[in-house]
Amino acid sequence: MHPAINPPGEKAKRSQPLTEYPRPQMVRDSYLNLNGLWEYAVTTKEGMPSSWHGEIMVPFAPESQLSGMGRILQPNETLWYRRTVVFPLTFIKERTYLHFGAVDQCCVVFWNGIEVGRHDGGYLPFSCDVTEAAFFPGTNELLVSVIDETDQAPYMRGRQSLLPREGWRSPMSGLWQTVWMESVPQSHLTSLKITPHYDEPAVELSLSCEGDAESGEISLFALATCVAKRRFTPGETLHIQMPGAISWHPRNPFLYDVEIQYGEDLVKSYFGMRKFSLAPNEKGKTVFHLNNRPFFVRGLLDEGFYSSSLYTPPGEQAILDDLNYAKSSGFNMVRKFGKIEPLRWYHHCDRLGLLVWQDLPGGGEDAREGPLSKWRGGKMKDDAYRRFGRQNAEGRVTFLRDADRICDHLHSAPCLCCYTLFEEGYGQFDAAALSSHFKQRDPSRLVDHASGRYDQGAGDFLSLHLFGETLPPDVQMDARALALSGCGGFSLPVKGPFLPSLSLLPAEGVSLEDALHNLWQNVLLPLQKQGLSVFCYYRLSDADGETSGLLTSDRLVQKISADYLQKCNALLEEW
Repeated sequence: MHPAINPPGEKAKRSQPLTEYPRPQMVRDSYLNLNGLWEYAVTTKEGMPSSWHGEIMVPFAPESQLSGMGRILQPNETLWYRRTVVFPLTFIKERTYLHFGAVDQCCVVFWNGIEVGRHDGGYLPFSCDVTEAAFFPGTNELLVSVIDETDQAPYMRGRQSLLPREGWRSPMSGLWQTVWMESVPQSHLTSLKITPHYDEPAVELSLSCEGDAESGEISLFALATCVAKRRFTPGETLHIQMPGAISWHPRNPFLYDVEIQYGEDLVKSYFGMRKFSLAPNEKGKTVFHLNNRPFFVRGLLDEGFYSSSLYTPPGEQAILDDLNYAKSSGFNMVRKFGKIEPLRWYHHCDRLGLLVWQDLPGGGEDAREGPLSKWRGGKMKDDAYRRFGRQNAEGRVTFLRDADRICDHLHSAPCLCCYTLFEEGYGQFDAAALSSHFKQRDPSRLVDHASGRYDQGAGDFLSLHLFGETLPPDVQMDARALALSGCGGFSLPVKGPFLPSLSLLPAEGVSLEDALHNLWQNVLLPLQKQGLSVFCYYRLSDADGETSGLLTSDRLVQKISADYLQKCNALLEEW
């Protein structure tokens, strides 16, 4: 056991947590952070509150300790938030927007008593134009109503369940990412999509604008030196050549800076030049390639769970502590499991040089050890919707809608190399068709269509889970790359208020250090020589009673030092 490098990393500022600018690839100087103490009330679904029950800390889920509320929102209840807003004198321009990082699951937003927006789905940002409803000068009232039916609703919910148990998490709800505002000129940029074309080399920038400015200007910078400048018209997609472009790579995560001027609106962004692909290695095995060279992916699964704040990072330092631990342990990839993180998390992966393997949060009707728990075979067509808990057609449509939105939301992140569509069959349906759809929507990323079970022969990877010592005897290698998208999972309980002991190491008397060394030396290294392209160790931290993390869920204890893990990873060949 080792003390954490930065034990206070999970602490949050009680006055106003998470004040950092929440959208690193579309930054303006207009920024008003609304995190902090709000009033709250809980009612039945039918009525507005007649009084307020106390204060809640935003952006922490009401079920978390840091929220100050500390209880589960039930499916038959509505959680109401209230606060007042007084705009700074220099803040207001022509249009004023209210932004939510994410709200779980469904919400309605009122500004000075006027409904200005509503949203469903718990993992994506949305915005409301409050210009016409706002008072300036004066005091404005912001009300938000939230309902969350968890696994009784047709939305993505990750591993949340109203009946949590090992493998499933307690439900969380409400405003769980930063709430903030910006005010912009009448002519302004509304969206930005950046796609590097590594082989040309060139970068493609798709811009959406609002207003009547006739044109704008984009400038690209490398280490503060302008390397390209182009004019654009609203709605135009620019294709800018980048001769001699510097590659983005985990060993050198170089980022270009971008400035966009449209009318009086100035937006700053960034991008990285990189390419993810599959190709044969010198032995003829299909393997992962980064920038047209074989690259062995050493991954670490991260659920992003914190004992005091659940799925919300309690502070910027908590994000950095986790990612720096992964990087210094010799991992070059983080598999983001069961959730979509705030954009600042991806920004730090871009900056530090960590690939991201992004899971789509699961959904479906059956989160209670359903029919799949009785079926341990690997071959099953996933159009048997009822068996996979996908008999609800609305749930399937909603999943596809939000999958597309996630693809668009994270498109510009240089670090994101692969999407996992389904994990161990839960909520799986039509994975082969969805894999093709994703590849068409974003050809720059790879797809793991079925991680661990129920392979449909699609996607870019034969994606297996290996929690024993050898591959199952019936595995048939094919033209796809071989990935161990989950392996290890050795459990080591630590006494403490957040960590009930559910299980122990598989072999009595075997230390965690010895179990890890054996996995790397006797399992991963031989498999790498046979063509293994990717592995992902299960997992970074404990979560909701599961004790298979390398760190405790409060981040106060490192069960294994980064130095030891770095030595384990050094056993594997560097491609």
